[in-house]
Amino acid sequence: EIGSGLVGSEMCIRDRDKTVTVDLALNIRFGYEIPKVSKKVQEKVKSAIETMTGLDVVAVNIKIAGVNIEAE
Repeated sequence: EIGSGLVGSEMCIRDRDKTVTVDLALNIRFGYEIPKVSKKVQEKVKSAIETMTGLDVVAVNIKIAGVNIEAE
């Protein structure tokens, strides 16, 4: 599931000549593997945007905005 480990996110989408670049700032729960979560988010976001819009996603840039260490 795409949300596993995610606490929140911010997204900026830039399009140019039928291509899209996505910038995401993610907050991840403590204990999750940041590279693994980031890769999964990149794949899911790219696939969803391309499927819904028909545009070519050339990049999904991930920035880790924070790590949530609070107990649920």
